[in-house]
Amino acid sequence: MRARGIGLGLLLLLLLAGAPAGAETRVGVRTGDHPGFGRIVFDWAAAPAYRVEEREGVAILRFPPGAVVDLSGARRLPRNLLGVREAEGGIELRLAPGARLRHFRNGPKVAVDILD
Repeated sequence: MRARGIGLGLLLLLLLAGAPAGAETRVGVRTGDHPGFGRIVFDWAAAPAYRVEEREGVAILRFPPGAVVDLSGARRLPRNLLGVREAEGGIELRLAPGARLRHFRNGPKVAVDILD
């Protein structure tokens, strides 16, 4: 019985330790067009801390270090998103003139709506 307890303790310790240091987090991306807005979704495995910096016509999403965002899912952009690319320390979104942003978490996902 004692050996089993030690095994369970070791398993718990390994689970709590999480991923090894330096491990990458891969993040998928999806896009879509909806009435009144376009959307880009970042599919995280767990809800990340993030922030959005906006200036005229451009928004930069800042995610935790170590994330690898796979932008291949953003080949077909919503009508009001002119471009998306990796930028130093984040992901840059170029907005159509007059578009506005709304962003939120939906479980582990980060969704960015580009409002017409």
